[in-house]
Amino acid sequence: MSFTPFWLCWIAMCILYGVSRAQRVRHLLPFSKQYRPQLAWSLLEFLLAWGGAAIGVGQLGTGNRLVPGLAEGSALLVVAATLAVALAALRLAVSIARARLAERTARRAARRAHALLDAGHIEKADALVERALARHPRHLGLLTQKCVILLRQGRAEDALAMVQRTLKSAPGWQPPIRLQGMLLYFLGQYARALSPLNRVLARMPDDEVAWRYKALCLERLGRGDEALASYERALERVPDGAELWNLKAYLLLKREAHETYEAALEACERALRLDARLDVAWNNKAIALNHLQRHDEALTAIDEALRLSPRSPNAWVTKAEALAALKRTEEAHAAAEQSLAFLDEEWSQRVQTPTLVARPQEAYEWRVRADALRLLGREAEAAEAETRVQELGA
Repeated sequence: MSFTPFWLCWIAMCILYGVSRAQRVRHLLPFSKQYRPQLAWSLLEFLLAWGGAAIGVGQLGTGNRLVPGLAEGSALLVVAATLAVALAALRLAVSIARARLAERTARRAARRAHALLDAGHIEKADALVERALARHPRHLGLLTQKCVILLRQGRAEDALAMVQRTLKSAPGWQPPIRLQGMLLYFLGQYARALSPLNRVLARMPDDEVAWRYKALCLERLGRGDEALASYERALERVPDGAELWNLKAYLLLKREAHETYEAALEACERALRLDARLDVAWNNKAIALNHLQRHDEALTAIDEALRLSPRSPNAWVTKAEALAALKRTEEAHAAAEQSLAFLDEEWSQRVQTPTLVARPQEAYEWRVRADALRLLGREAEAAEAETRVQELGA
């Protein structure tokens, strides 16, 4: 039996495959540090292909005597099948090893980026994540870190686009869906934000963050009763959520009625029992006490807020209002001036280092400014600040 046609086909296939592997090696060589596993595997395939071609030439040249066992048809088939299985198993093993190496490399890059962000090195973290994403464009940890970096850079629209990219890789992954809702809230797109937040709550009904932003969106849309009902449902699921109790108090304070001030005060007390270091809850407690004409108690509460956050503009203006109600005019003016000073300083820092600020937060800051200016008797400037509040949709 002649095996010449078989060996001719064998040699041709080995040469063609060897040439294709040689081209791949040539393309990968300039990037050998980044693509070391791919380069190593391509070199191995190149050597195996040309080794196979050499065996075929030897068999033809020696009349099937270079490897005597291959002169028999059954032995040839067994050897060919064994080689094919061995190559497939080797390729699978290399693919698994390469995937694991890539995962470890990407995870390590994400951890290093997180450490750099914690240290305040945003640009270094960004460069690291960009390099890692060039090699692992669908790695969820890297995509999440990129979203965080964009948020820290104040690039909300870009962060939203990155979230969309992440969701293409993992459509049902809850963290980016939640982040999508939060970003839409920051951008003032409250109606659009409700959809992803509801998706999160349908799967994770105890998600405190999703409940918080859902209620805030409803409140910004003028649906106060629904927002309050959302807080109630959230607190049934997460009764120890100090932030939820505080935000419920804030919503009740906006209703400006005696009974809601009492309810707001109770909600603040619940929040502070859960977390006594929550400075905004102390501030809201002071506001409720001011409305209830309990100004001395309000001063005690606001002093605690300022002890926890001494540079808080809204705490200083709350203190100014309590002092003004007690006819301590000079102290009230000094507190109002302090509020404006800290607010101007904060805005100046944002110009130098852009950060993402939610539209509601920006509106609230302008309202604080308006209140401080009004306490100082600067009515024209206060009116301008109120106009800015309206423009921001407060």
